[in-house]
Amino acid sequence: MTNRKLLLLILYTFSLSLFSFSTVKAQGFDSTQIGKEYPYILPILGKKAYTKGYKLPKPFGIMANSIFTKQNIVLENFAMDFVSLGEEPELVDLSSIIDFGTSKVKVLTANARIDAWILPFLSVGGYYGRFKSETTIALEKPLKLNAQSNSDGAYWGFNFLVVAPLGPINLGVDYSWSWSDNNLLDKPVLVNVAGIRAIKNWPIRNKPDMFIGAWVGAQFQFLDAKTSGQVRLGDVIDIDGGARQDLEDWYQAIEDPSSLHDYLYNKIDESLDDVENTTVYYEFDKRLEKNWNLVVGGQWQINREWQIRTEAGFLPGKYQIMLSGNYRFGF
Repeated sequence: MTNRKLLLLILYTFSLSLFSFSTVKAQGFDSTQIGKEYPYILPILGKKAYTKGYKLPKPFGIMANSIFTKQNIVLENFAMDFVSLGEEPELVDLSSIIDFGTSKVKVLTANARIDAWILPFLSVGGYYGRFKSETTIALEKPLKLNAQSNSDGAYWGFNFLVVAPLGPINLGVDYSWSWSDNNLLDKPVLVNVAGIRAIKNWPIRNKPDMFIGAWVGAQFQFLDAKTSGQVRLGDVIDIDGGARQDLEDWYQAIEDPSSLHDYLYNKIDESLDDVENTTVYYEFDKRLEKNWNLVVGGQWQINREWQIRTEAGFLPGKYQIMLSGNYRFGF
């Protein structure tokens, strides 16, 4: 698989977990409901809760979400070869003698999601979306090399959300599974994302179905993948921009060059004589620099049908922002 494919998937599904955070339950109590018939088929046990006066969100929802994510990635177990036209690559593990700078991926994605409250505290949903990504791989030594790739594709998945009242707040826990794919992938890639949030709602005076909600929490995502690909050397290096001098400086700074240093030096030195006809083949393991981040968010429930929400995730080297609209209904 090429390096861009996997990176995208990573971020895209990572974003999924943001929208997988379903409508925050407007936990409350309405004595005027006591003894009345619950009008909807879901959630299970909803009738009992309703007749006791508990307010429940409408059981079904349709969400539209837009998410932008930017985060650093770490490359490990790096192997590569510089191959002239017509030759076959023989990848050599060079991870012990090369240095990477900050490699990163940016993703813009949009999706649609449907969900249903199966139980008063459990929501289950599914989603489908499209993404566009930009991945930048930065090599610092033995020479400066920046490879950038762009890609787009689709993802789909499902998730669940559990919400439990804890005194004045609600505790929300969500988990999602998603598969990402594009025309560069051998097969769809699975990504798992989990989150936990403490939610507080403030009702609006004289508007019983309107409230402002806010939450803080954390999100975790797992991505550990092998990437391989190729790029023409002339597309990622400026031969007139000091590449050969960078190579010489790197080699001269080594106090006791090993056979591996000599191998890489000679390979690159030969390749710089014909960058237009040299292809760099590579493979490496890729993971997110940080598997978790903090999240803060807010929601405006206009009425029982419409909600608007936003959420931001952050840590140094990892940022995301989400905007969404939600329509809820019942039958």
